[in-house]
Amino acid sequence: MARARTGGGLAVAMVFFIILFFFALVLAVIFYNGKSKSDAELATAQKQQAQDRAALTQATEENTQLKGMISSQPDLTLEALGQQREQRDISQALFDEVDRLNRELSAAQSATKQAEQARDEARTQAAAAEQSKAALDKSYNDTIAELRTQIDKVSQDFEQYRNDIRGSDDKLSTELADLRREKDQRIADQEQTLRQKDADVVRMRSEIERLTGGQKGSTGGVENVVVADGHVTATADNLDQVYINLGSNDHITLGLTFEVFNAMDLIKTDEFQDVRGKATVEVISVEPATSLARIVRKGYKAIVKEGDQIVNMVYDPKKSFKFHIYGDFDINHDGQATEAERQLVESMVRRWGGQLTPDLTYEDDYLVLGIEPPLPEALPQDVIDPVLIAKNVEAKKNYEQYQTLIGEARSLTIPVLNQNRFLALVGYYDR
Repeated sequence: MARARTGGGLAVAMVFFIILFFFALVLAVIFYNGKSKSDAELATAQKQQAQDRAALTQATEENTQLKGMISSQPDLTLEALGQQREQRDISQALFDEVDRLNRELSAAQSATKQAEQARDEARTQAAAAEQSKAALDKSYNDTIAELRTQIDKVSQDFEQYRNDIRGSDDKLSTELADLRREKDQRIADQEQTLRQKDADVVRMRSEIERLTGGQKGSTGGVENVVVADGHVTATADNLDQVYINLGSNDHITLGLTFEVFNAMDLIKTDEFQDVRGKATVEVISVEPATSLARIVRKGYKAIVKEGDQIVNMVYDPKKSFKFHIYGDFDINHDGQATEAERQLVESMVRRWGGQLTPDLTYEDDYLVLGIEPPLPEALPQDVIDPVLIAKNVEAKKNYEQYQTLIGEARSLTIPVLNQNRFLALVGYYDR
């Protein structure tokens, strides 16, 4: 659980860093836009002030010139000039012009004062903008420093997490190697047991020969005589097929073969404990009390007919076959393998009279395999998700176990049945 939180902390830290970065960027843009606007307003105010000063200077000069034209004393006020006008009878038009220029001078002085006030305000705003910029720079630098500290911490946690993953991978590899060694040892033990069983069989055969005086497979004291397992009940419309009196109730399986002998023949084994009749039939369809078989071998001029005897030296209707079942099953072919379908397969084995074994050994009669698991692709080197790694290891383990069971069954000469063959064996499709 600690590893999962570490991975989440890294993602949260990166998202937090990106948000703060864009926040700082937006503040910087806003600040610089405000500063640029303040600088533009200050420049405009200064330009206007310069224009107003020029107009004031020009108006002052014109006023002085006009006063000089009116009086020999240009410094006189408008009232004094009015008195002189009354005394000297100055032209009314000239006096009005001086009055107009005085008004323009007053307006220019007022505009200059306003421009100076605007300039002072612009300087104040510029100073405030500088202070905001300094505060923003400090906040930005502090944020960057904090983010770097968090990134360093996340990097350290990530490195520790990666080291933990490597340790887990090494542990899984060690466990896998141990499992393989155990499997090899188990196979070796099974082979040793098989050799021991073979030796026991040889010893038991020798004991039987000693007790029966060499009459192998005898019955009723007649040397090498074998009792028939069943007989042909009828021939099918197809002359290459016959019916026999053995079915699923007698543990007949698809593919089982029988040697055919004439009805009145005495069936004997040869020196190799084998029998060879006039024909060989193979079971291709199984019913509860009867089976359909096809003729796969027939001697020269031999005819298989009703009443002929059938024999298989290995077949024993009283035997309870052992099954080892492995894998997932999809009985209804809906693309979804379920535990219930696997249990259905196991129940079929029990109903058929078979036994389930936990491990595959030489004593098993069949290996029943479910859907073959695919070989998983190797994960890229940069994958560190423990869940994905565990799933990949589990999938690889299932694939290897599936292939190992096939190899073991072949080495032990145990028939391997897939899902369809098994269902045909137990007659599932006939129900």
